[in-house]
Amino acid sequence: MQVLPELRAPARVRPMCSRATRIGILCACACAYLAGETRPEAPILKDARAILRISDGQSLERELSQVVSACGNDPVSQRTQMAEALYLSSSLDAVDLQRPALIAWRDGPSPLVAIIPVSDRPAFMDGFGVLPFGEAPLVRIGDREGTIVFTQNLADRHDEYRLLITNNTAYLARSAEECATLAEHPLTDSGEEGSLSYSTWGPFPQGLGSGLPVEIPDLGCALPKGLSGLLALGSKALPGLVSAQLTDWSWQLKVDNNTADWTGTAELDPQGSIASWLRGQSSQALTMSPALPDSCVLRATCIPSWTGQWDSIGHGLLDQAKAVVGARWNPTMDEAWGTLFPACDHSAALSLGVAPHATGPASWLVTVDHPNADVLAAQFISVVGQWAGETTGGDATAGWSLSAPGATLAVQHLGRTLLVAGGESDAGALLQGAAGHLDDVGQAGPTALAWATYDLRQLVKTLYSDRIEPEAELPGVQIVGEAKSGHDQILLHANLPIADTISLLNKVNWK
Repeated sequence: MQVLPELRAPARVRPMCSRATRIGILCACACAYLAGETRPEAPILKDARAILRISDGQSLERELSQVVSACGNDPVSQRTQMAEALYLSSSLDAVDLQRPALIAWRDGPSPLVAIIPVSDRPAFMDGFGVLPFGEAPLVRIGDREGTIVFTQNLADRHDEYRLLITNNTAYLARSAEECATLAEHPLTDSGEEGSLSYSTWGPFPQGLGSGLPVEIPDLGCALPKGLSGLLALGSKALPGLVSAQLTDWSWQLKVDNNTADWTGTAELDPQGSIASWLRGQSSQALTMSPALPDSCVLRATCIPSWTGQWDSIGHGLLDQAKAVVGARWNPTMDEAWGTLFPACDHSAALSLGVAPHATGPASWLVTVDHPNADVLAAQFISVVGQWAGETTGGDATAGWSLSAPGATLAVQHLGRTLLVAGGESDAGALLQGAAGHLDDVGQAGPTALAWATYDLRQLVKTLYSDRIEPEAELPGVQIVGEAKSGHDQILLHANLPIADTISLLNKVNWK
């Protein structure tokens, strides 16, 4: 392994068996409760760049198997993926899931460190050395100094590892001396840790990873192809700006009493612009916009306050935007770009809804309550229209749209409200429906910086309506998450009722 997990895009990630299985993996592994991971006592782990600790593999395996089985799939393949991702093995059969395990990554050659509890040494050795992400495996080449020697053949070098098995525990490191040092500091189970936890310490020059090769279902939102460059500009540049200002990132997943509880902590550089912006934010009682349609699976809302940050973002992205647009960049677009971002600098309530379709990309709607909604609408239309090489005429009050094969973008402003929608062909209808509900009462949420819900019942109804009995009563199941602020920290929390999720999935005929 040459880099920390997911700090670069993997060369190949083994695809999940089916869309149903991806839902199961999402339910079992992508939910969370916040906590920081302290570094273990072993001296060689003090310099680790990232640590993944498995404290309760037995609960993880049990809940994962139940969810995958409820999706109509054989859990054997998912147990194999769990073995690779968490235990560097082809099978869980020789791993003692009742004891803690650890995987860590350091800088330099042979960066991998692992502590794995073993229940059957011969069987463990037969399956050890398989890595996730399609990475080159560890290959046994001999024995030396009381340890087993492995090599990993990478594109630019050969890394050598040593494996020491003692007291029913396998220790993997760069040398026999390091293996012995690890064995002198065995892992302990405090009983208070989450089932799974991950910590990584900056800097993060190649972006921020999650620590697991989990494939989260992509909702595939519709967007006219002419705007792909604009989307890429935001999706690639902005995450880099964020990760550059993080010093630490950690999360913890706790599976207990049929509930998956996840928390995450992002530690910010106190001198950075994000930490400075965060000090000016406050948790507020949040309410989802009533304009979001009932078909939305993902809903999110926040009320951020901006005091010059958007103007800075616009200036920071200007040269990249000009490079993407090329010769089509003109004085009109330059003026619209220079006006759009400063106009965003104000406190505004924002809600996002995403509604998937059984076939084709998802539709989406953004609502913004903003005192400069008319200016935002006009300049947004100007930037987007010219970016796509289309006419920018049209009245945003009556509704403006940009159509392309396979996708439509629509914009409208009504008083203080700006509506932006996208879909294969229903963006205009989304705006009309949203406008008719602006005066309704939205769903009340917690007091937080941001709040999001992921409606699994709506997802199942949308994707598998032909596999559900008409009279079947589907239990309501939502992944609920929120973000709050600490001292130069962003604190994240989400939870999922596992038992209700399994009950929901069992209502679907997967055959």
